[in-house]
Amino acid sequence: MASHLVPSADALHALLHDAAEAYVGDMVSPLKDLLPGFKVIEARIWIAIAARFGIAQEMPASIKVADLVLMATERRDLLPPGPPWPLLEGIQPLPNRIVPWPPAFARLAFKRRFKQLVRSCGEIAQLRQAAEAAEA
Repeated sequence: MASHLVPSADALHALLHDAAEAYVGDMVSPLKDLLPGFKVIEARIWIAIAARFGIAQEMPASIKVADLVLMATERRDLLPPGPPWPLLEGIQPLPNRIVPWPPAFARLAFKRRFKQLVRSCGEIAQLRQAAEAAEA
């Protein structure tokens, strides 16, 4: 979902920004802060992922904003009411409510978006190479 909320130049990065969790699992930030060794391992995995797909190691600001918007949406739609989260102060959730997808459908949607973005990034890289060759 985040890949649809950011500028197209950041879309592949947005789709993959949590990819290291596929290898080490997801962990809440307060617990992650108590385990510096975990953060080192997660960072090393992320560096490999970023290098493989030609995306920046640093997360663009647009993705941080999209992540907060999605967190606010998930909190509204998937969690019981509770006290406000200071992290989400001033962040508006998406207007549409979350409709949960079966895992097989989510996997298919992810793969389709991944292929679309990788193809698009490859085409952009080819255009850049052609432009650089023409200038030389």
